[in-house]
Amino acid sequence: MKKFLIVPLAALVVLSLVAGILLFSYSSKYIGSKEAVRIALEDAGLSYSDIREADAEFEKTPYDAWYEVEFETHGTEYEYSIAADTGEILSSYNKPDR
Repeated sequence: MKKFLIVPLAALVVLSLVAGILLFSYSSKYIGSKEAVRIALEDAGLSYSDIREADAEFEKTPYDAWYEVEFETHGTEYEYSIAADTGEILSSYNKPDR
């Protein structure tokens, strides 16, 4: 009876370890949406209190990952693309709010 329990328990332990490793590598691989917004705000010379609302969407292809960050003040709209792994600003754009 004990032999029949050892194999499923060992498999469960191995699967749990693999899942934990995958979750850790994903979470430590990318900067996160909050950090992407912080980087964009810093580049724009703004703080959270200066903007109405910020939106950061995670985008991924098989070769690259980035955050599309958008926010606006009471007069200007901002758009940033920020590398998800390094936090490097890939592109930025702003225009007067209409």
